[in-house]
Amino acid sequence: MKKKRRTKAEWLRIFDKQQKSGLTIKDFCERHGIHLQTFY
Repeated sequence: MKKKRRTKAEWLRIFDKQQKSGLTIKDFCERHGIHLQTFY
């Protein structure tokens, strides 16, 4: 099954959520199942 690609708006919300979380990018990605390279 092919994964749905995130929209620009979805990524902006994810980036904002990460900044407000107080977590490092690595920890945030691990908790939310986002590949670190994909985040960058």
